[in-house]
Amino acid sequence: MSTEFSINSNPSPELFQEIVQLVGTTEGWAFQNEDLDIWNSLESHDLFFVLRNNSEFVASISVAKQYLKKGNEILYSIAFFYCVEQYRNRGFGRVLFDLVKDIYKDANVTLFGVGTMWKWYLSNYNFKVLQPYFHASSTVYINDLVLNKISENCGARDIAEKDWMKIHEYDSQICEIDRRKMMRMWMTASNVFSKIIEKNNKIVGFGTIRIVSLNRLMISPLYAESADYAKAIILGIIKDIPNLESFESIGAVYPYENEQMDEIMFDLSNGHFKKSEFCRSQFTKRRLNVDTTKVFAIRHCAHSYV
Repeated sequence: MSTEFSINSNPSPELFQEIVQLVGTTEGWAFQNEDLDIWNSLESHDLFFVLRNNSEFVASISVAKQYLKKGNEILYSIAFFYCVEQYRNRGFGRVLFDLVKDIYKDANVTLFGVGTMWKWYLSNYNFKVLQPYFHASSTVYINDLVLNKISENCGARDIAEKDWMKIHEYDSQICEIDRRKMMRMWMTASNVFSKIIEKNNKIVGFGTIRIVSLNRLMISPLYAESADYAKAIILGIIKDIPNLESFESIGAVYPYENEQMDEIMFDLSNGHFKKSEFCRSQFTKRRLNVDTTKVFAIRHCAHSYV
């Protein structure tokens, strides 16, 4: 590699914001400028590497070490693997991936392979343990949102301090990662709107809608015991978003086989929603199973599997 290229870790907030806008524009990825701070809240902290040509951004990758709730098992996750188009197919991505491979070594690792990249991860870095389904990306443009669907009496409510233990208990049914700290930061960050829904003093669903790059809204995550609860949470959040009409769209990423989420998006838009195959969840050693009937939107493709 030419000496004009360099690799640095932990980019400045300004550089991270630049990258967030770039990946949103070229790939449609949905991030917030504050996401790096949340990843850095993980127990062992996130490592975010940037490859540059002098001051010009070339490529990036992020790796995080997380712990499962049972048995102190370690799970590494990889995210934000991206290369500027003009630098692709020149080996820069492999340089960064080999760098994080030296970090995770022989551990179980997870990531989301976007588009056909899942095949590249499988053949080049042994991400051979696949979820048996793909994830869909669905979008409703705000102009197509049926606003009269929004009800004042949807049953969803804001989160109170006393609710967090119950939220974490419910989340433990969804995800094997111990993410109590992560989820609280995620759901209370700036430009984020969150709701829960209860029945018989138990959480039966919770969700968040985030304002992300390119003036979009993302449902991220949404977990619920039924489609009715999931829809109630979405409607409860939407009515709280100021200047809703000023946003471009609202979207979600979820297991492709969860057709109940298709029905919700259909209902919110009178059928004017776009759904496409987006990504696939992969592991190197052991697959973590997911009850897809409860996952109406994953938390994020970055440092998560559900």
